[in-house]
Amino acid sequence: MKAPEQITFKPSTESSSRLLLLKRAAHDPAFPNMFAIPGGHVEDTDLSIFHALKREVFEETTVSVQAVIDQIDPLAWVSLRSTQGKEKVSAPSLTNLQIPFICKVEGVTFQIDPEEHSAGVWADKGAAAKLDTVLIDI
Repeated sequence: MKAPEQITFKPSTESSSRLLLLKRAAHDPAFPNMFAIPGGHVEDTDLSIFHALKREVFEETTVSVQAVIDQIDPLAWVSLRSTQGKEKVSAPSLTNLQIPFICKVEGVTFQIDPEEHSAGVWADKGAAAKLDTVLIDI
């Protein structure tokens, strides 16, 4: 499936709704040391956006998505690239579409890849609002 979408993940458990937030690595060029929900890009080999959702969440956290409960309003934005030369100009380089989902997951234990993230936490809305987050409408 070829698409420019970026997928993200907002988990929900039956007892309480919580976000799985991952702190981006200090060396990440985009939003270093900020918390974000897991996500990634739809790959050519993904059969659907839901296949991509499950794959990306598992790759980033080892958490298994059991069901998609709801979709949240998408967010679109354009990444800018600075040109070289005497006059530095920012030019659009990539159009992004973030599609958040509320999901039911299996278990609460997760693992992170230290090359991509430095920490992770399950947080309710109040705790998440106190963290430095990016691309999350809390």
